[in-house]
Amino acid sequence: NKYVSEVRASMSEWMQKALEAEVNDWFRDQEPDEDHEGYYQSSLPVIIMQILSENIHLASMICSSLTEQLLVMALNELEIFLRRFREALIDYEKDHLKDRSSPKHYTLYLLTAINSCLAFQFSISNFHRQYFEDGNNDMCHQPPSSLMSALELTTKKSCSLLMGELLYDVQPQFLYVFSQSWRMGSDLIDNICMVLDHYCKCFGRVKEPIYQILLQECQHVVVVEYLRALMEKRMVCRNSEERSQFSDKMTQDSLQLNDFFCKMGLEKSEPIMNVISLVSDLIRVTDTTLLSLQVSDLVMKYPDISDEHVSVLLDIRGDVTKETRMTVLELLQENSRTLPEGYQSVFSNILVPTPAMAFCIPAVKCT
Repeated sequence: NKYVSEVRASMSEWMQKALEAEVNDWFRDQEPDEDHEGYYQSSLPVIIMQILSENIHLASMICSSLTEQLLVMALNELEIFLRRFREALIDYEKDHLKDRSSPKHYTLYLLTAINSCLAFQFSISNFHRQYFEDGNNDMCHQPPSSLMSALELTTKKSCSLLMGELLYDVQPQFLYVFSQSWRMGSDLIDNICMVLDHYCKCFGRVKEPIYQILLQECQHVVVVEYLRALMEKRMVCRNSEERSQFSDKMTQDSLQLNDFFCKMGLEKSEPIMNVISLVSDLIRVTDTTLLSLQVSDLVMKYPDISDEHVSVLLDIRGDVTKETRMTVLELLQENSRTLPEGYQSVFSNILVPTPAMAFCIPAVKCT
């Protein structure tokens, strides 16, 4: 027990030193190292797994029972390390938020951290296969769930921080969506795609399957911000022509965004992209008696939409009577809505403000 305690203390100390060296690298003016395929990489996973393997090897030269004790202890220490790694990433973001120009390569080192998580996943699998599946012990055949959970949380935190940075850069562009310049056919979506293009090309330095996950998350961010802008601007169409123009522009935006992500290599367009088209159809429909059907379709596919969200969409149409509104909202209340397993929230991320409404075309003052 004394030997195991001493090895534990030594492991913890060396792993902490390796983490501190890694964090120092995050603040360099130099871009991260690359592997032979051009993916960002760090030596951290190799160093950490080497620390574990060397100590296990030494123990195996003493006795098998001691080896088994050290194996369990090593995995526990690795789990603790991954929690520290995640905490270091959180502190890294805090430093960045104080001055967004520093560290110089903040985004690139987040991508490196993601690749490190993938490397840890591969290394843990090999480590476990080597020491726990050789038929010479009664240990479990899968890495501890708590260890894999710690790794998953660290990976998700890295991706979350990356999406937060993307959101910071792209969000200002959505201030001008659903404005008069947008309605008149400006290149606002082009500007949004330029920001996205920069990030998506950076995502290319991350290995699969995380690259696809980042593209999907990026797509989700864009759609939610687009709908958020729609809810906040709350423009009101005054006739069928304006509703048609409004709907056409939304459809055009949806097609352009979908085309962008296809070009970036998104293998499967997420259902979330369809929400813009459905909202567009709801605004376009000429027969208001069909609104209940349109809203039902929207609710069925996006069950986190609220009565308030639907009310805003009806307001945007500008031609919905009180009776029709009541019919539609009563239908919503009658239908029980449960979020299916794995459903990625869309509308629940969007608060409905209550500003004064503005018409699509400014009203002419009376003289």
